Amino acid sequence: GAQNAELLSSQDQMNLRFVLIRHIRMFAGFVTEATDFIGPKRSQRIHYLHSILEDDLAGTVDGEGPDPQRLLCGFRRLLDSLMAIRLERLENYGEKAGDKKLVFNVDRELNALEEILTISGFNIGGSTNV
Repeated sequence: GAQNAELLSSQDQMNLRFVLIRHIRMFAGFVTEATDFIGPKRSQRIHYLHSILEDDLAGTVDGEGPDPQRLLCGFRRLLDSLMAIRLERLENYGEKAGDKKLVFNVDRELNALEEILTISGFNIGGSTNV
């Protein structure tokens, strides 16, 4: 987080900012679409997290350009919240069936989650490899 900000060069900060802005903008449509399925209370929470992210993008928090590490934390917070809602819905309703791709979709999802954990794992704090 903020304590590691000095470890990023200005070029790394610019590259990280570019990647995050692209991901956030491309994901915004999904956020809007997803809130139609999750009920009003959870939808309000997701809209709130998304609006904080949009404020950070606009620089309204500190009056400057978006801080890439703040954007990263905010976007991860939004993704984590959506993932928690998804996992809860899977527990309650099960996997979507009928598209003949159930096993393939589950396999892809699990591989992606495993990759996130095995690439970075819990080795945090010592380095900010961007």
